[in-house]
Amino acid sequence: MEAVVSELVAPEDLKRFEKKYNAELVKGPVSRETTFEYAWCLIRSKYTNDIVKGIQLLEELVSTSKKDDQRDFLFYLAVANYRLKEYERALKYIRTLLKNEPDNKQALELEKLINRALRKGYIQASRALMIAAVVSGTFGVVATLIGMQCSKAAGDNYVLKGRIAGTGGAFYLLQGLCTMISVSWYAANITQEFFNPLYPGQKYEIGEGLYIGWASGVLAICGGACLMFSCKLGTKEKTYYQPTRETVYSASASKRDAQSTYGRNAYV
Repeated sequence: MEAVVSELVAPEDLKRFEKKYNAELVKGPVSRETTFEYAWCLIRSKYTNDIVKGIQLLEELVSTSKKDDQRDFLFYLAVANYRLKEYERALKYIRTLLKNEPDNKQALELEKLINRALRKGYIQASRALMIAAVVSGTFGVVATLIGMQCSKAAGDNYVLKGRIAGTGGAFYLLQGLCTMISVSWYAANITQEFFNPLYPGQKYEIGEGLYIGWASGVLAICGGACLMFSCKLGTKEKTYYQPTRETVYSASASKRDAQSTYGRNAYV
């Protein structure tokens, strides 16, 4: 099947069928056979514009044909979209064909090839997101350690430390988002394959690794948010008011002596 989708048309064959198609187009409506032959050559061209033109001709044939006559049109529409790396559209056409002919061996082989390419694409994207999450988490740890008040990395500048710690929180948020997107994307794809009755390949279930990924993503997002909102990006100097001292007034010693003397002399 890989040889079929990678086969290239000879330039002289493409010119011959193009000449035949244009000749019929000048005289009147082009026959279905001539249109299909020209589209079949176009989708095997090495140029993207030719493949797109071939897809347009095949789609016109599908729309004007009966359900029983669409087999070849749908098959080569899937081949053309596979060559353009439009794997989801190719899968849609091949599954439409398999609904009409579930035992078509060529269609089943092409579906396996498309699924393999589609899985390879989203697996690579998930890996890239997880690598980005690990890198972001590493930067977040370094920034958080530098921004701690007990750290001597930034001296006694607590404003700068607060900003560095806030940057660490942003890295943690980015880590959590990358992890959640990667894990959820992978889980959605394997769930779709699991419940698809026409999927011929091996089916997988959601395992412990995905749950660990979701938990770590949620913790990273919560930790980053807490770190960002708890760090003060600036400090305000408070004015210190010295408390006033209370003055205690007491009677002078001469008055106290006079009063005490008067009291003793008042008695005989």
